Amino acid sequence: MRTTVFSRLAVAMLLILAWCMQAQAAEPVKAKKNPNIWIESFPNPFRGWQDRFFYKHTDAEGYYVLCGHKPDYRPSDQEGLWIGVRGKDPLDSKMTLSIKPALGLEATYFSLGVNSHLARLNITFIDKNGKTIAVSCTPRTGYYKYIPVAVKIKNGLKAIHFDGHGTQVSGNVNINHVEVIFGKVPKDRDFVIHETQKNQCKVIPTKAKK
Repeated sequence: MRTTVFSRLAVAMLLILAWCMQAQAAEPVKAKKNPNIWIESFPNPFRGWQDRFFYKHTDAEGYYVLCGHKPDYRPSDQEGLWIGVRGKDPLDSKMTLSIKPALGLEATYFSLGVNSHLARLNITFIDKNGKTIAVSCTPRTGYYKYIPVAVKIKNGLKAIHFDGHGTQVSGNVNINHVEVIFGKVPKDRDFVIHETQKNQCKVIPTKAKK
């Protein structure tokens, strides 16, 4: 009888532990234990990103899924998210990533690392009224060398538009190191926008993440 009770208790404890681990994985990753700062990267193993905030609060999808692979598929030797949009043609040279209101209406700062393999790429941040917050070019770089792009937000964030100037975006643009801030923005966060000068994208002096 005692053995049976202990066995039942052990099973119950294992079920509770499994539930807690699953619930924890579904929560956004939070930086510096601050509930107003969400961060997310896409390391190996890639599986599980669809349970986190970037997937849930945007219409982002992985490029390989759009090409017919199973959800969460990415070759094991790769990093980041080869970004696409759910339900859209991955061959398009322009791509608009929609931000859901639960995130976009409250966000005050949004940043991401961009690894582009396009000769030209412009990224436009659009507020809740459809007005442009900022436009940044992003230069072509080697694999998985991420150029930071960031904006402060005063009137919500509705969408982020990627323009490949005639070359498909999905499969050629990889993102990583997403950070979203709600409420007061720390003093060390600022706009990180790069400008095109003489047909070249001039990166402002910031430390790009690898």
